[in-house]
Amino acid sequence: MKDPGVRFHLLTRGRRTLAVASAFREEAPFLFDGIDGAAPVGWVQGRRRHPVVALSGGRRVVVRKLVHGGILGRALGEIFWGANRPLKEFIAMVRASEKGIPVPAAVGARIDRLALGFYRGDLLSLEIAGALDLGEILRGEWQDLPAPRRARLLAAAGRALRQMHDAGLYHPDLNLKNVLLRWDGEEPTIFFVDLDGARFYQALTFRQRRSVLWRLARSADKIAPPGGEVAAVDRLRFLCAYAGADADLAARLRRSFVDIPSTSVYRRFWWAVTSGGPS
Repeated sequence: MKDPGVRFHLLTRGRRTLAVASAFREEAPFLFDGIDGAAPVGWVQGRRRHPVVALSGGRRVVVRKLVHGGILGRALGEIFWGANRPLKEFIAMVRASEKGIPVPAAVGARIDRLALGFYRGDLLSLEIAGALDLGEILRGEWQDLPAPRRARLLAAAGRALRQMHDAGLYHPDLNLKNVLLRWDGEEPTIFFVDLDGARFYQALTFRQRRSVLWRLARSADKIAPPGGEVAAVDRLRFLCAYAGADADLAARLRRSFVDIPSTSVYRRFWWAVTSGGPS
């Protein structure tokens, strides 16, 4: 069963609609169209570079233009049809924040309607300064991280994902690029981004939890450079942090990872076709 929606404010003019979180209602006129002409004060890297624009009070908003991934990305780019993806993701972010799940503060969503039900959309969220996604870390500094620091990172990521799942949020497409890490001194803080397709349930099944964990493991296989694969002991540390004090869950997860579908030749070929190869 999904959780109900959340309160937000709508502003519509012409073919554009803005949904804005209550905390940013006073910024609505600027968010509606002012950010289009604002000079970026920074950039965030995703599938493409997203501009960061300054708000009042020293706050900075990331303007993420939604684009298709894989083959659809090459064919349609930023053009969508049907279900209102920006609004759904915005609502998921607000609900996740209300439930204590570590996500960026949701600012708003913009939808520009085109002809015949097609549209373009932006998702607006507060910037998490100094954060890197786990994919960047795995490709870069992972092998050079001191063992204690690596252990803290894995423990924080495992606990954060368990927190997400215990709150009832199922993300069927979670990968390492959607998990951000910020070091606050020696303490790691985890954030989840890109909640497209995420859904809330009263409780997640073991199968749902396992599917997310399997997908993260395959994401690590895809992203890791040759010779930089995540070691079995590090995967185990992550699973143990996820399981916490639940010994039965820890045992089931360890058994399930023995049977994890392999990163097959077919899967690697599919990655090459849809994303230009492991990145």
